[in-house]
Order: sequence, then C-alpha cells, then structure tokens
Amino acid sequence: MQSYTGSCLCGGIAFEVRGPLAPIQVCHCQQCRKAQGAPFATNTPVEETAFELLSGRQLITEYESSPGKFRAFCGRCGSPVYSRKADLPGVLRAEGIYAIPIRLVNGTQTRLVTLQARAPGAMLTQILDTEGRAITPSTAGVVLPEELARRLGVAPGDSLRIDLLSPPRETWQVPVASVIRQSLGQDAYFDRDTLFHRLRQTPQVNMIHLAIDPNRLTDLQTKVQETPAIAGFTLWEDVRNEFVATLSESLITMSVIFATLGMLITVGVVYNAARIQLAERAHELASLRVLGFRRSEVGYVLVVEQMLLTVFAIPVGWLAGYGFALLMAQGFSTDVVTIPVVVTQRTFALAALIVLGSALGAVLFVMRRLDRVDIVSALKQKE
Repeated sequence: MQSYTGSCLCGGIAFEVRGPLAPIQVCHCQQCRKAQGAPFATNTPVEETAFELLSGRQLITEYESSPGKFRAFCGRCGSPVYSRKADLPGVLRAEGIYAIPIRLVNGTQTRLVTLQARAPGAMLTQILDTEGRAITPSTAGVVLPEELARRLGVAPGDSLRIDLLSPPRETWQVPVASVIRQSLGQDAYFDRDTLFHRLRQTPQVNMIHLAIDPNRLTDLQTKVQETPAIAGFTLWEDVRNEFVATLSESLITMSVIFATLGMLITVGVVYNAARIQLAERAHELASLRVLGFRRSEVGYVLVVEQMLLTVFAIPVGWLAGYGFALLMAQGFSTDVVTIPVVVTQRTFALAALIVLGSALGAVLFVMRRLDRVDIVSALKQKE
C-alpha cells in the first residue's frame, strides 16, 4: 500500500499517511493564513484511520481555533501538523452563515428574500460578480443577484429599503453595494460584522456549510440524527445530481423536438423550392441532357444551387435561433431560478449539419424526378 511520511521542523513529531492522497486544497481564509504565517495554506483531507503518529505524541499541542475545530502543532518548534473536527465525524471544514427573512422595497416593487451574513474568506460557497470573479460582501451596503436587482429596478449606488421580518423587525435604508451573478436562488448578502452591528447582537450562525469525507458520510448522518439541535441535513451532491438529471432529461426531450421541427421545416422549404426550380427550368435542364450531359451532372446543377441557398441562410438561422433561445430562457426564469443562455460553437455546428443534411436529402429526393422529365415536351416549351 502506498504511504507518505512527514515530520515537524525539529523532527520530534513524525507521522505516516497510508493510502492515496485526496486532491490538494489551497485555502487562503483568515484563520489558515494566520495559522500558517503565509498567504495561504496547502492542505489535503485524510481519513482518521489512515493517519498514524509515529512519534512525538507528547509534543502535540492543540488550539481550538473555532468551535469544534482543533489545530495541532508541535509544542517545541511550532510547526503546524494537522487540524481536526471533534464534534461531527468526517467533517473537514465548516463555515457558518446567519440568514434572516427580509422584504426588499424599492418604490412599488417588493420581494421577499433571505438576507445572508457571510464571514470574509469563505471558501465552500463563494459569491461571484458578473464577470465570474469571487468577491466578499461589502461593508458599504447590500449585495444583490443581478436578476433580483433587475426586478426591483435598482443598480449599484441606489438606495433600497430593507424590512426585517424577524426580531428586531426594524426598517433600514441601505445602498446597493454591488450586483452579482447567481442562477439558483435569489438571496441578498451582507457583511457579517456590519449586519450584527446593525442588529446589536453577538455574531452567531443558524446554517453551516460543511466539506466532508465521503467515506464518513454514514457516520456523519447518524450523528446528525442524534443531535436535536440540528433541524436538517442536506447533501448538495444529491440535490445537484437530481437537478442535473431532471434538467438533462428535459433538455434532451426539447432538443429532439426542436431538431425534428427544424428538419421538417427545412425539408418542406427546400423540397418546395427544388420542385419549383425544376418546373421553371425544365427547358434548360432538358437542353443540357440533349447536349450530352449525364443525369448526375444535370442534377448537380440543381443540388448545388439549392445547397448554396441553404448555406447562405444558415447564419440568419443562427441569429434567429439564438434570439428564440433568449426569449425561452427569459420566459422560464423565475425569482428563484435564472436560466443562463450558453450556446457553444458545437451547438452552432450541430444545427448547421442538421439543416444541411435535411436540405441535401430533400434535394436528392427531388433530383429523382429528373428521370420523369419529358425531354421533347420540355424543349417545346416557350422560353
């Protein structure tokens, strides 16, 4: 079995980790920076059963940096060795959040949402701005998702009224500090210290985000059930998988329906255009046959003309399809879920191939009618 060994600076503490290491995590939260004395800490989660102290147990000194979390270091040289969670099995990292119900008011527009207070340096769940960059809640005001801000009719710098729907049930007038990108949920965000200063309360949490060891999930769930103070436990991986499965099934069904409709429309338009072209140019096509051109060569003229028209029409179809996708996304988006529109080059290419294939099939089907053209009758037609 693969194993790794390590020690502190003075060598008094030695340890061994058995088995493969999990992906390395680089954390730059305030606690990790202070504990390591560096801009960030490099950690990897290890199962308790895979970790063994080889020597120096008497040198281990632990400090409870946050409730239930202990950071161990060498009492002689001060080297950080490991950190552990004592309360819940399998918990690798915990970040607390305080959430309260509020009403946001801007003129005649109102929305009932949740206001979340986040500590600076949170890593498990991050807030992203409209450019996808991680930010921290501003002390200057409230942070809103862009869809919620649009529905309220506010922008950064505007003033917004907040009605607290839980004690102390006050009304605040605060500025909108920034607008963020958020597709699922429409929560508002406030700096933790600023919120509790306004509430005149000691900082507290009523929701905790956890990073857990999947191998200890059963033990953790058992412990949670035995803890009456915990109202509920949600495994976001299961929620995400169920959401992705449902969304994928719906998208596949809709894609098949729209692709079928697109093929039928393409076949209908190209088939009728080719039939009209064949009827109007029967004299020219018959003349080419008389001059010695083979049926395939005459049909080539018909096919190339229709396919060129189809190629020229594809960019217009791309624009129309993208506009239709925007309208559908806006129609299906709600206050809770915002559906982003992401169209890749692969999607454009697949749509073009479907149209070209359908058009080619329709033209080739019409091309078979060249054998039924009466050359003599066609040549007698008036030009």
